[in-house]
Amino acid sequence: MEYIRILGELIANPLLDFLMAFVGMLIVSLLMMLLQLAFFKLFKLKLQYIELFGFKFSKPEQGKWEYRGHRNKFGFEAAFNLDLKACAGMDNKKMVSYEYGFILTSTISCLIISVIICTVCWINAFRISPWFAASVVFLTGFWTLMFGCGRLIVALISIAKTSSKKTLGGYASQAYGMLRSGIPYERMDLRPVRELNFRNVWDAEKITYFPIYFAYLDANGKYDLMPEAVAGIESILKPGNTSKPYLIVYFYLVFYYSYHYIVPSKAKEYYHRAGDAIARDKDSDGMCLKGFYELNCFGNVEKAKECAAAAVAKIEDYPSAVEKEYWRNNIAKLNNAINNFRG
Repeated sequence: MEYIRILGELIANPLLDFLMAFVGMLIVSLLMMLLQLAFFKLFKLKLQYIELFGFKFSKPEQGKWEYRGHRNKFGFEAAFNLDLKACAGMDNKKMVSYEYGFILTSTISCLIISVIICTVCWINAFRISPWFAASVVFLTGFWTLMFGCGRLIVALISIAKTSSKKTLGGYASQAYGMLRSGIPYERMDLRPVRELNFRNVWDAEKITYFPIYFAYLDANGKYDLMPEAVAGIESILKPGNTSKPYLIVYFYLVFYYSYHYIVPSKAKEYYHRAGDAIARDKDSDGMCLKGFYELNCFGNVEKAKECAAAAVAKIEDYPSAVEKEYWRNNIAKLNNAINNFRG
């Protein structure tokens, strides 16, 4: 009973409880980032970027770390992609196992460390005075454990969603798997979300599915289905979100409004929503997109030509033969648009 009384005193301040929740979230986000940076090469991934309180830094395969802008965000984050060069010759099932292995290893390790931090904090909280200091230590351990558990729960739900054949997340995962395995868009048979009839579809699943579905429509000339897909994704976008999945969606929306259905105001809106992510993109797809953007939104023919030339120069950097061919065709469309541009 004495411990229950002391525990009640330790958590009796709601404001302190709220503030220490932020401290716990910060500790866990830092732990996750450090663990992911320790493990990612073991699971054949490559680092895309890291964020420190919204300050983004990325490092090209050949080059130095670059500052990529800032957004309002609390904590730490790192983003990774499968290294297709390191995965050359693997089937998609094995590549997916590396992704899931990375997620589970990092989150379980984070939970284990969270339990250790919590145990140490709780043991010492009952030995510290005054009560305020004891409360800080106790709540640090409590919220670190809570967010460590939360990370694992979210990871398990995410894996369940993307591995199930009965969810849009699983359907999207299969589509990306076909792409990584070298199956061309022409041999895929992707459907609009409304035809799939999945139950309880999350917006996050729609965000993940949109880029590959859009590219599928584009590669197969199914342009009449694009307006429906674009309208559907625009209806769920949340202003100010610049997470990686959103940035990819913005990329394709700029492409759509710069080439397929030219609306300069909309293209500029999504270009700027992406911050400097598109502006700094030097890959073949990014340069091709900027070529369409410069040509059809600003009438800048010379800049479009420069972008097209840069896109051609970088096309062989693609590890995926399917994406390489897709963007080679788009570069040809860009050059054709340049040659026929009338202002």
